Amino acid sequence: MRAKEFIIENAENKFTLADAIEDFMPLAISFLELPSIPEIKFSKDVVSKHDQPTFGCYHHSEKSKVIELDVEERNPNDIIRTLAHELV
Repeated sequence: MRAKEFIIENAENKFTLADAIEDFMPLAISFLELPSIPEIKFSKDVVSKHDQPTFGCYHHSEKSKVIELDVEERNPNDIIRTLAHELV
């Protein structure tokens, strides 16, 4: 099942990928003892700072912190796993 299908199939239950991430984040924040969380962006094509395609990337500067996740044609479990990787 891909992320798009997950959102469409669960439309009648009103449970989306965003809901899954919302359920996951408190666990991650607690387990990793994160003082704050970066902005999370969903993208079609993610490129790392090394100009390599990737499933996720953490971009940071003094002013902003952003996790960019590739959601195109990916299973929701894979997206959550990538998010966990980038949070660590």
